[in-house]
Amino acid sequence: MWVLAHECGHQAFSPSKVLNDTVGWILHSALLVPYFSWKISHGKHHKATGNMERDMVFVPKTREEKASRLGKLVHELSELGEETPIVTFIMLLGQQLIGWPNYLLTNVTGHDNHERQLEGRGKGKKNGFLNGVNHFNPSSPLYEAKDAKLILLSDIGLAITISALVYLGNNFGWSNLLVWYFIPYFWVNHWLVAITFLQHTDPSLPHYTGESWNYVRGAAATIDREFGFIGRQLLHGIIETHVLHHYVSTIPFYNADEASEAIKKVMGRHYRAGHEGEVLWASSRPCGAVRAGATGSSPARELRARARAFCSSATPTVWVPSPSR
Repeated sequence: MWVLAHECGHQAFSPSKVLNDTVGWILHSALLVPYFSWKISHGKHHKATGNMERDMVFVPKTREEKASRLGKLVHELSELGEETPIVTFIMLLGQQLIGWPNYLLTNVTGHDNHERQLEGRGKGKKNGFLNGVNHFNPSSPLYEAKDAKLILLSDIGLAITISALVYLGNNFGWSNLLVWYFIPYFWVNHWLVAITFLQHTDPSLPHYTGESWNYVRGAAATIDREFGFIGRQLLHGIIETHVLHHYVSTIPFYNADEASEAIKKVMGRHYRAGHEGEVLWASSRPCGAVRAGATGSSPARELRARARAFCSSATPTVWVPSPSR
């Protein structure tokens, strides 16, 4: 259901925009997702993938940002344990359990440059709980004034679903509702967060500063993952064909494999795919914060820069290719 609603949001489910938005609104509302609110912010993610200043999901903090937020002493102490198994486990547990609701409520992992919005809607607003940046408020800086009716329509969909859940809980038992709705709800959220994280997080993936970013570079800063039966059948291949999706998001999932094979030939060595087991754990441990500055000016140097890009906690960096590339 979630993936089909995602297809609707990209107008890849049907040639009809009205049908896409109707089906997407119904499916996402049933999953407690504000359809139009998500559709708008997700569209901004596609327009700024890999841009440290504008991307909407899993934007890594710089070391300087983490240090200023935590304080130097706390930051240094956190660095000592950030790659230990227990810290990785705790961070992953929180991310997988409440990462998605937290994102909707606080814009966690999204950019925090709302002051730069042209309409001035981000003045004084920062990511965080009750700070005015969320997916439910029409005045949130994630949206423009013209989006207000769509945000309210998203909220109405959620209100209908919540009302139905309360009715079902009162009449059929809350324990039944826990088993048949809320446990599957958190299971779906787990996969949603895991997929998004893995599509945009890997030691080989660069993140760009605003001046070095462009659309083609950003779309290439994604990675396909092979998840076997779960990915191919249950998730409609969404994680196996994500690089293509960032170049042409209107291609429906049932044509994505064929199109991915075609785009691999065009991208050549810039195409990335992963087939490792335990990839969520493997990507979480080394991928922390970044330090801007590294450039690549030759194939060998480029590969070394990519290996350090974004994820190396020892010498974290943002890979910024030279202008000649």
